[in-house]
Amino acid sequence: MFVLAVVQLVTMGQVRGYIRFVKVPVRTLVRVHRWVGIGLSALVLVVMLLCLYVIVGLGYNLEYSRVKAHIPLGAAAALVLAAKVLASHRYRRYLRHSLRLGLLAFAFVAGTFVFSALWFYLGLA
Repeated sequence: MFVLAVVQLVTMGQVRGYIRFVKVPVRTLVRVHRWVGIGLSALVLVVMLLCLYVIVGLGYNLEYSRVKAHIPLGAAAALVLAAKVLASHRYRRYLRHSLRLGLLAFAFVAGTFVFSALWFYLGLA
């Protein structure tokens, strides 16, 4: 999921001209950004439902501070992504906030990754 968030950041950075990475037509970058965003939103929804099942259904232990930080960050990421999708597809007059919402979504997804999987990959488990 973090890799998809980085793809989102890079593609929109190239579209807006902040990043000069690879010479790709803007139309293609926008298309990639849209489809990766749809996939990321679907993945966030599935992961959120699985996390809720593990926490509520199976009674996961909530005593670890990384779990306590992971839950609100993940919920915030899902809410911000939903707001960005709504602004992009339904409420077009709020598109001026799209950059802020995208950066905020990236920050929340990155924070969720740091508090959920990074400790495992670094061998701190």
